[in-house]
Amino acid sequence: MKNILNIIVASTFFVGLAALMSSCGGEKFHVEGTISNANDSILYFEHNGLTGFTTVDSVKLDAKGTFSFASDKVNNPEFYRLRIAGQIINVAIDSTETVKIDAKYPQMATDYSVNGSYENEKIKELALKQINLQAQCQALYAQQPQAADSLVDQLIQAYKQDVSRNYIFKEPMKAYSYFALFQYIVLNNEARLIFNPALDPQDNKVFFNLSSNIKFDITTANETYELTGAVSFNNKQFSSSYTMNNSEMQMQFTIYKLVKIDKAHATAIIQEDFDTPVSFYLTGNKV
Repeated sequence: MKNILNIIVASTFFVGLAALMSSCGGEKFHVEGTISNANDSILYFEHNGLTGFTTVDSVKLDAKGTFSFASDKVNNPEFYRLRIAGQIINVAIDSTETVKIDAKYPQMATDYSVNGSYENEKIKELALKQINLQAQCQALYAQQPQAADSLVDQLIQAYKQDVSRNYIFKEPMKAYSYFALFQYIVLNNEARLIFNPALDPQDNKVFFNLSSNIKFDITTANETYELTGAVSFNNKQFSSSYTMNNSEMQMQFTIYKLVKIDKAHATAIIQEDFDTPVSFYLTGNKV
């Protein structure tokens, strides 16, 4: 009971604090740091939206290279980038976090560090992997043009296996998983999505995995709960998750969090039964 009371008190305090802060001009997120060797360069802070990139802010760097950008709090993860000419650092923002980035120009796309954000550390890992894949593909077309198409396809398949297994399927609800899903490389002067169901139907597995995250309310006679979870498929052949031809389909449903909502008192209590992810399995066969 004492633990529950502590949670209620803390929740009430934070709800009240959030309301107070919201009424005082709005909350913001921050991206700040330094970029050395970039004196007199223009650093752009750009938002990656559905219609492309738009400039949020910019600054002319001095010899120290310090910068600080801020913008209104986002309710869902959003993607941004820091850019000087063709050098880019991708950034994911969630809520009101502060992301600190230190880089060195003109190799800032690869020579940078990030602090204060697990998501952006993962995005850096993925960006470096993509840059390495691009370099390997370009080398193949330059050195072995006759066999390049086949060899490049092998590299891409290996890349997809690595990224889907170690990033996307591992934490499908993270922003970096979405970032990985829409990475691309340039082949023969044309941009090509690495995960592309139009070229490889097996990529549907990856897209479906990310689209299967769920969040909804469960209402009982006296109480309301908010459930957060995900649905994933464990098939030897993923195509069977659509047609179930000649195979069994196994669906895994994982509950990450269950929160008891008390709207009357503006409290939210995390249920201890789901303090760690709990998975359930459904198995079916085509009939």
